[in-house]
Amino acid sequence: MRSLPLGAGLRRRIVASTALLSVVGMALLIGAVLLLSDQGTDREMRQVLSDRADAVLATTTYANGTLRPAKANDVLFDTLSWITDRNGRFVAGPRVPSSLRQPVAELSTAGSPRYSEADHWWLYAQPVESDGKRVGTVITVLSSRPYEGVLKREAAASIVLGLITVAGMTLLAWLIVRRALAPVARMTRAAEAWSQDRLEQRFDLGPPADEITALGAVLDSLLERVSQAIRAEQRLTAELAHELRTPLTVIKGEADLGRLGRGVAPRERDRFGRIAAAASDMSAAMTTLLDVARGSIGTDASTDVVPVVEALAGRMADPVLGIRVVPSDAVAAVPKELLERIVAPVLDNAVRYARSTIRITAVHEGDQVVVLIENDGEPVVGADEDLFAAGVHSDDSPGAGLGLALARRVARAIGGDVRLRSASPAAFAVTLPAGVPRRSTRREAS
Repeated sequence: MRSLPLGAGLRRRIVASTALLSVVGMALLIGAVLLLSDQGTDREMRQVLSDRADAVLATTTYANGTLRPAKANDVLFDTLSWITDRNGRFVAGPRVPSSLRQPVAELSTAGSPRYSEADHWWLYAQPVESDGKRVGTVITVLSSRPYEGVLKREAAASIVLGLITVAGMTLLAWLIVRRALAPVARMTRAAEAWSQDRLEQRFDLGPPADEITALGAVLDSLLERVSQAIRAEQRLTAELAHELRTPLTVIKGEADLGRLGRGVAPRERDRFGRIAAAASDMSAAMTTLLDVARGSIGTDASTDVVPVVEALAGRMADPVLGIRVVPSDAVAAVPKELLERIVAPVLDNAVRYARSTIRITAVHEGDQVVVLIENDGEPVVGADEDLFAAGVHSDDSPGAGLGLALARRVARAIGGDVRLRSASPAAFAVTLPAGVPRRSTRREAS
């Protein structure tokens, strides 16, 4: 499975989270600032209207039942201020604009201080009292357009400033996270470059000074324990393979002597031949195990897949079964003996469970060769991990449950794999590094 660029997944999530939180926080901040500004503007406009009304009242007198402003053409009245008597008739002030006639008329008889809005105007009515009785009303008007313009400019400036702040915080988060995760990216690249036979490799980030170097120290300790376990396994496998070679050589030698001796009946000669062949197969398996343990499996060889599969099918032939190998020019970049060790357990498993037919197909898929082994037996029961676990086998199986596990292990050691392709019909896929087909080689040479 192809992974994301090193560190990209975590870095992307952190930066995206930072950007999202910055946007939300900035939006809330801008909203709060604009709300406070709007409320402040309302208070300021109310105060201006109230001050104007107080100024008009200060220059107005009431005598003999009549309201008289100090100067009929005072500048206060030029700013749209009016005085009405107790009946709402205008005593002083400029001509009322048509857009304000209705709200001004409604406020002309106000018995208490009142604010009102009309279009882009704010209006305020302040009663005029004498001896505790209302004798008239002062009405002042203020345009809200200048204040609305200020609010719009504040909103635009806040949004621009918010966007710049969010962009800056996102960039800063990206730089900080990139710098913080740089050691992790180097560790990942180093780990990907290490092969399974280079057990001495370590991250070596030095003494733990922060979370990253502490992680590197823990991983180095874990790698040391893993390498010790692998070396112990390699030694045990190599020792077992070496110790079994001698008795296998003796068995094969005795079987060959018995087969070639004089006066041996044909049945006995066949029996000795099968013993010798089994000893040879076991010796080849031991050699494979030894190579796997040493990590010395070579992939520079090329082997035609179909002839090897046909030879295996011939040795495992059953009079009840029909094993069909589809012709193909597939070539695997593995030695012949290794190809046999990988395919044989899978084919043996198919022979054990097939009813009447086994079909084997080898095809190139990109830079790999896939050997598909299908049979018409019962559907495969169990998960992929259980089928290839060492020592796991069904109750009716005569084997020890090691064949498929060994096949997968050897295949993965050379960059291939063995997997269950289909449970019904039962089909196992052996994936191997692809070699150059012979026909292609001849065409290039010609």
